[in-house]
Amino acid sequence: KNEMPITEDLKRGIEIGNECLNYVKGTVNEASVYYYLADLYYKLEDIAMANESIEKAIMINDKKSGNLNF
Repeated sequence: KNEMPITEDLKRGIEIGNECLNYVKGTVNEASVYYYLADLYYKLEDIAMANESIEKAIMINDKKSGNLNF
């Protein structure tokens, strides 16, 4: 069985996550996608993108919940 290396799986997950953003933009689910993107970037040791993604998730969640006290 020829399996892709884990790194390739993580990169493909990021591609899929970015595609999903087109479908969930403006909904509370957008924050969830950014959360999962942050996790995937973190696992790839791309800390800058992980931080950017989690910050977007938090901001979207706060905006949707009405909590704007950062």
